[in-house]
Amino acid sequence: MISITLHINKVRAGSKPARGGFSSGSKPAREETPFVRAGCLPACFVVIIMLWLGGLTHIVCAQSLLPDTICGQTGERSYFVSGWSNSTYTWTVEGGLLLPPGNTESITVDWTGVPPGNYTITVVEHSADGCSGDPYSDIVHIFPAPEISFSLCTPITSRDAIPYSLRGGIPLNGIYSGTGVQSGIFYPGQVPPIQDTVIIWYYYTNSFGCPDADSAILQLHPAANHTCGNPFTDVRDGTDYSTVQLGNRCWMAENLNYGTHISSTTHHMNNCQPEKYCYDETTANCTNFGGLYQWDELMDYQDVDTVQGLCPPGWHISTETEWQELITLFQDAAHAGTALKEGGSSGFQALLSGFWAAPGLWSYGASDTTLNSALFWTSSSTSTGKALAHGMNSVVNETGYTTSVSTYSSSWSNALPVRCVKD
Repeated sequence: MISITLHINKVRAGSKPARGGFSSGSKPAREETPFVRAGCLPACFVVIIMLWLGGLTHIVCAQSLLPDTICGQTGERSYFVSGWSNSTYTWTVEGGLLLPPGNTESITVDWTGVPPGNYTITVVEHSADGCSGDPYSDIVHIFPAPEISFSLCTPITSRDAIPYSLRGGIPLNGIYSGTGVQSGIFYPGQVPPIQDTVIIWYYYTNSFGCPDADSAILQLHPAANHTCGNPFTDVRDGTDYSTVQLGNRCWMAENLNYGTHISSTTHHMNNCQPEKYCYDETTANCTNFGGLYQWDELMDYQDVDTVQGLCPPGWHISTETEWQELITLFQDAAHAGTALKEGGSSGFQALLSGFWAAPGLWSYGASDTTLNSALFWTSSSTSTGKALAHGMNSVVNETGYTTSVSTYSSSWSNALPVRCVKD
């Protein structure tokens, strides 16, 4: 006698049916949505057909999982279903390469070289007694991985340098990490004394939620053993600078000369490459008089009043407060110029070597026959697009109008020299 009993069990939302599964990776417990096989009802019903033939029982429904998501061309990934024992499977993979044997409940797909897009994986289960289920398909989303590059804008520093913002990761708005890094700021003093290099990581996640990372090496030099009044050597390029103690500050007694000489027809760019102009497009003028810098380049694109900028590690761009202290040491702004200029009593040795005025005028250099002048940047901005600068001049063949130190609110686009102050 043969009897057929049809049992229809409704699966509650969030519960797990008896068998089945289609997923990538490992096989954790799943909350799944039933799919239809031959003889099964759709939606959230599991149909159990019991054929009383010597007690043989088949469970003929399985389930699906959420679609797979891949970031970039990640190579091989595994997928599986949980069906009835002794079943075989027919898999169809769109886009990717189905690796052998490809007819069991678990498969491996190679997605190498497959461009971003949506691709379908279809599986059909065939039971040992010849019953085939309906095809079940699911989607594999391949999203583009982020394309990042990372080269530190400040790859060399020293332990006595003030903390500074890390830059150089592209695209912008990623996350920096590493020893001594907090919220994107590097604190040299937090690095253990035994380390002379630090690995800095840059992490970025694109709009598809796909992450990537890259790293760069930061060189950390010991704090400089320097006494003000003696020459100071920039660890970045080996340039030596004269220094002078003025009040309680140690100043450079010559203009900063750091970076690559570029033509004044090219605007300084935020490209992690320190750049400078040389007066009258002559490289020797940088050697003799220092570089000329547009303000945002000099500041390393940070509008902060006390910042290292392009100054050597352990030094910073002079602030307005420090300039006012300097001027006061030599009476007042009307008279301090005499002491601060080259040959003056202060030892500051301000060179009246000119500057570059946007949009392209070399002004009042040493070869000018009417006026020799210099303007020195401070790190103190006055408004968007302008910062304070201090000027000294000498009227050729005149002596009565050259004693002062003037103050200007100068456009960031002008290129001026700078004096650095020791931290």
